[in-house]
This record gives sequence, structure tokens and C-alpha cells, in this order.
Amino acid sequence: MAVLLRVMCWNIAEGSMTGNLEGNATIPRLAEEIRALAPDVVFLNEVRNEKGFPFGNGVNQVIRLSELTGLPYRHWANTTELGLRGHKAVGILSRFPLGAATYHPVMMGNDATHFGTVESHFTVDSMNIQIFSTRFSPVHRGDPEFEWEQEHVENIAGHHQAAAMTAGRAPNIPIIFGGDFNAWPEENDDFHTAQYDHFMAHSSLTNTLPVPRPPATHPQDEAPGTPDFIYYRGPFSVRTVARRNPPNNPTDHPYVLAELQSPPQGFTVTYGSLVKLRHCAGGRALHSHPYNYVHTGTSGQQQVTAYEGYDDNDWWRIRGPHGTANDYQRTMPVSHGQIIRLNHRGTGRNLHSHSGHPSPVTGQQEVTCFGDNGNGDGNDNWRVEVEGGGAWTGGKRVRLIHVGTNHALHSHFGNSHTTWTRGQQEVTCYDGRDENDWWSVFSAVALDGNDPF
Repeated sequence: MAVLLRVMCWNIAEGSMTGNLEGNATIPRLAEEIRALAPDVVFLNEVRNEKGFPFGNGVNQVIRLSELTGLPYRHWANTTELGLRGHKAVGILSRFPLGAATYHPVMMGNDATHFGTVESHFTVDSMNIQIFSTRFSPVHRGDPEFEWEQEHVENIAGHHQAAAMTAGRAPNIPIIFGGDFNAWPEENDDFHTAQYDHFMAHSSLTNTLPVPRPPATHPQDEAPGTPDFIYYRGPFSVRTVARRNPPNNPTDHPYVLAELQSPPQGFTVTYGSLVKLRHCAGGRALHSHPYNYVHTGTSGQQQVTAYEGYDDNDWWRIRGPHGTANDYQRTMPVSHGQIIRLNHRGTGRNLHSHSGHPSPVTGQQEVTCFGDNGNGDGNDNWRVEVEGGGAWTGGKRVRLIHVGTNHALHSHFGNSHTTWTRGQQEVTCYDGRDENDWWSVFSAVALDGNDPF
């Protein structure tokens, strides 16, 4: 089993730059940025949970962002009350179904402060992962309504509690922990540095960001003074990580985006393996199900969609081109320029396209599943174009080009139909080339000696 997870954390500044703009003003912009980055899990903090009439508009920003980004699962917990209007919260968005949530307040003596951590878990292809979204501070500022007028009181409990909480989990349980830590070792502040160092020494976790911070290599890289982090434990390595200020950043914090790959050495896509494919521009999984198209001009074959959730209808078996045996090139790497078929495990049909039939929503070229138990025709052939060439490895972007028509497998956010695509995002073949043509493998199962075809 191999998996590549995209994890993001972002302090969203209450969706209004912490009160400088109209309430919820930046939520659409935040959703647009999150959706474009296509994370699997997002750790949110400084999220508003508004009270309803007459004191607020009733918007829970975790729910609103879940709706706008297409990340279907979420949890949150209030961290502090904001007068008559509502609460500030910490939250989680997820592509994967989440287990029950537990809230852990940061304590100061016997009293809960206005900081805390929400804990949950998810299972991705048999790997159960504990996740924590946090906002805590090594200082306590008294009444949150007047926090900047209060004298800062040192409170080491936040980082110490978090370190004990993660270190106390069974060592075989993978952990991902992210959020606003309000402590950074390069602040030239002995107290904050001591809290960061304590967390690193006692939490059993690894920071995805290198310390000390290397020089910026991207114009949107953020200077090291911001205290947002993603930590992990388990059978992972960091494939990529960035802390970025996006153009026209709608918050006063950069986001952190990390790709965690398991196994740590990464993985190569091979003939015969089972894979789940992520649409790079939107994060949804290439998906099929036993329902046929019924729109005007359709072939009436089985629907293919991009699914915002996560289930067993996302699995595809990689096989050789039409006419080859099922054990063609078994266990050999798939590389740039090679021709493959993608056989849908759930229904036994092959990913397929054909000229002369429009897709259901945009009228581009229809994409279907076709055949019987892997037996189809030449329109099941797809050419793999690996970005940068070479072998197809986990996380590398690829285009899948339909050999018969030279159209690219394609999808685009916002195009769906309640019946024609079962409410899921349309998948088409596109005669041009653009950013909506890119796909990557985010989960794979390699063959072993007992694996049937």
C-alpha cells in the first residue's frame, strides 16, 4: 500500500482580516485558494462561528468553506467567545470521512484559556491516522475581547500539553498535527524558542518545515517569523513543503502545504497495480459507478466522474494496451509515452472515449467505462505523458491522452448535473491542452504473488 497526502494549514484571520473588513468578506477568496491547491486535509484556525439573529449572521465559516471547496467532511470546536456576535474556532476539513472529534482546551492552572486543539482521525486505504488542528500560545492574554490591552502572562501549558498528548499515543499510530503554534525558534525570543524546543523534544513528531529555514526560493515564500506548522509521525517522508503568501493574501498569515508520502522512499506506478487518481486542479478522484449516461447524444455507456469524496469506486487497475494479456509487463514501471488501459475494479469496465458523442454538461468529448471484464476495444487505449518525462511516480503529474482521438482526459470545477453525473464533477476528453488535464496518483497497491487479475 502506498499513499500521498496533501495537508494544508491556514490561520484564516476570521475571514475578515481579524475584523478589518466586513464579516466573511474573504471566505470566497479563501475557498478559491484552498480548492486550487487541492489538499486532502486542511487545518483551520481563527475561524468564526457566528451567532444567529439578532447578534450575528449565523455563518459557521468551517461549514461554509466545506461547501465552497467541495471538501465534504469537517469538524470544529469553539476556542473563545467573541462578545455577542459569536465564537472563534479551530477546525478541520477533509476529503476522507472523519471519526468523532475531541476538543482539548489549553489550560492555565485550573482554567481553560481561549486556545485549544481539536482531534479526530481518518482511514485511508487501511491506514488509520490521528489528526490534530491547533491554535495555542505560550502566553495567556486574559479576556479575549481586550487581549491586546492585557499584560501578557507566560503560560507554558499549551505546548507542554500538546507534546504530552501526542507522545502518549501508541507509537504505531501515525499522526499529523498542524496549526498556529505561536512559537518559532528564530524569533530571537528565548521564551518562545524554549516552548518550540520543548515541543520538538517531547512530542515524538517531526516538523515538515526545515529548521533553520533555508533561503526563500519562490517569490511568495514567507519569511520564517510566522508560527504555522505541520508536524507528522509514522511511515512518511516529506515529498514537498511550502509556506506561501498567495497573491492578494486574504489573511495575515501564509498557508503551509505539505505532501507526505508513504512509504518514505515514495513509490512507482507499475503495470498490474491498483491506483486512485487525483485531478490536480481540484483534488477530486477519477471515479466510476454502475450508472449509465442518459443525456442527449450519449452513447449510453457507464458514467465516469470526478468524485469529491473517497470510496472504493475510485480504484483502477493499470493494464497494457488493448489486445495484450492481463499480465503484460507485470510489476514493470509505467513510463512517459507508454500506452495503458485503466480497468475499473468495481465494474470490470475500461476507461474509454470516442468521437461523435458529447459529454453531458459541457458538450466536450464523452468519457465512459466500456467493455466486459476488461475486454473492450482500441478506444480503451491512453498514452501516459509524465511531466518532465521518465517513470510515473507518486505525486508526479501526468496527462492521459486518448490514443484514438488525441484528446486529453479532463475535468473542471463547477460542471455537474444531478442526473447525468450523479451530482459529481464532469469528466471529459478535451481537444486542447490546459491545467485541467493534469492527474496524479495519490494511492496505490502494488501486485504481490497472490494478487488476482
